[in-house]
Amino acid sequence: MDQRELLKFLKDRDDIHLSSHEWNGIFSNQHISGRAFLNLTKLDFLSIRLPLGPAVELADFVEELRENHFKTFSSRNILGELLRKYKLDGNSLEAIPLFKLARVTCEIQDSDKHFVNCMTEIMVRLKNYGSLFVDSLEFMRNEYVAAILHAALNIARVDTQKEFSMRSQCEMLGEESIGRVDYAIKLESSLKMNKKGKEDGDFDYLFGIVTTGRDWIFLLNSSDKIFQGSKLPYTIEFTEEALNEDSEEYQTLRKSIRRVLGVIVGLLKDRACADKSSVNRRARLKEYYTI
Repeated sequence: MDQRELLKFLKDRDDIHLSSHEWNGIFSNQHISGRAFLNLTKLDFLSIRLPLGPAVELADFVEELRENHFKTFSSRNILGELLRKYKLDGNSLEAIPLFKLARVTCEIQDSDKHFVNCMTEIMVRLKNYGSLFVDSLEFMRNEYVAAILHAALNIARVDTQKEFSMRSQCEMLGEESIGRVDYAIKLESSLKMNKKGKEDGDFDYLFGIVTTGRDWIFLLNSSDKIFQGSKLPYTIEFTEEALNEDSEEYQTLRKSIRRVLGVIVGLLKDRACADKSSVNRRARLKEYYTI
């Protein structure tokens, strides 16, 4: 995160009380970027002659950011646990075999009202936050992710006439869970499906999404196997250049969002229309195998 992006982000907060002169003094004169900001302490802020109150507020905020950054870093260890659990060799996503993602992907029409609304929300975020970078804060990434997930839910709800709900910051409990997820999408009839599954073998499969906002990885998980949808992530470039609707960047943004939406809607529709029989669900899963 560069100085301009960091300064814009911090100025929008209402819990840090600094004048424009003090903000500019910190970031313009001291050459502080996102990476350097995470290493600052209260003594550092006092050393550049900030008043005690704002120095404490900034130090507390830096500590919060550090904790979130550490949680994100620590969660990467989940990949290693996942590979060991499914007895896969290697230490990267390349070790996970592929499934036929195209079988569940839907075509999203350019005129779809929920896609149009999604693009409007994305453009507002781009205008307010600017480009999404590799080291952008997690809350910024979630702003873009949430807009896309809500659009996918709305499209799937219309297409299937089924009810979905979404919860944020959910703790996944059970034998197959490995901790907290940012978003969990639930099909309202899923409890009945799970009860039926237990009666005839308790076999089912789930789809998962791992995303930074920019990169999207789609997973298929059953009780004894895991697959990914593509060797490379689906990518969405959120750049300020896309604010110009006549630009190539804008057209690329639209195409990328439609592509990701098509996958998510397809995954939701698959689960909404899945047969309640474990035997039939097992057969359906085999159709997605690439080998």
